[in-house]
Amino acid sequence: MTFLLLFLFGINIGSFLNVVTMRYELLGSILTTKRIGGRSHCPQCKTTLQWYELLPLLSFILQRRKCRHCDYRLSWQYPVVELLTGLLTAAVPLFFYTRFNVALIEAASGSLAAFYAFCALWLLATYTFIVLSLIDLKYTIIPDAANMLLGVIGIALIGLKYAYPSLFTYNGSFLNNYVTLFPAGGGSVLIQALLAVGVGALLFGGIIAFTRGRGMGLGDLKLVIPIGLLVGWPDIILVLAFSFIIGAVVSLLLMGLRQKSFKDGVPFGPFLATAVFVMMFYGEAILGWYSGLL
Repeated sequence: MTFLLLFLFGINIGSFLNVVTMRYELLGSILTTKRIGGRSHCPQCKTTLQWYELLPLLSFILQRRKCRHCDYRLSWQYPVVELLTGLLTAAVPLFFYTRFNVALIEAASGSLAAFYAFCALWLLATYTFIVLSLIDLKYTIIPDAANMLLGVIGIALIGLKYAYPSLFTYNGSFLNNYVTLFPAGGGSVLIQALLAVGVGALLFGGIIAFTRGRGMGLGDLKLVIPIGLLVGWPDIILVLAFSFIIGAVVSLLLMGLRQKSFKDGVPFGPFLATAVFVMMFYGEAILGWYSGLL
């Protein structure tokens, strides 16, 4: 029941994220009353849509991907984003619930406020990642506002971990005891966050300098900094590794399908965003599998 309620809440958030990204204009603000206000309408015939034409997922299916008024073919972005947002909205807090000892948190602090705050901050980061990924895919640009919001969320998470050190084992790393395999794994929350930021910035800055901006964009460098604040050290290592692996696989597939050539650029923001969640959900298991091979 909890999963279903979170999923239903999430698909409605996904519908809103579609509005934000569909109405975004290059180099403009992400959230303004002028941009996201007003009734939704068909992008083709401009007919104002009724509430039953705006039901997340359901309306797209029942209307067979068409506008009821002009038969305009609707973008697959609508259901994909709604479904993805719904699944992540349910999966993120439920994953945290199984990962953290919620009973211990409640006993130690007298309430679950720290746990709920942690979930809320990560859900906000999740929605921000979805928005910036869609914008990067469309315009090959990552809005500074999205990076700044992720940075603020990262700082808030650092403060939360610092305030409740006994609740976030290994400084809140998603890799648990595998943290000990990495140098500087025992530093404070702040030190590990700064180390993560430094490693990410140094790597991406080096790629930009070495390729003279052809191998990596400045927006990707700006994005890896707040990601470092969000995940800390050594989680950032897996995020970077997974992002390059995912990017390579997707690029090869696109070239195989002749959608891209070797010289074409591919937005890297979505790969970084995806890598964060791969690390979060599967990083510990992947390290366990890899260490078993060794």
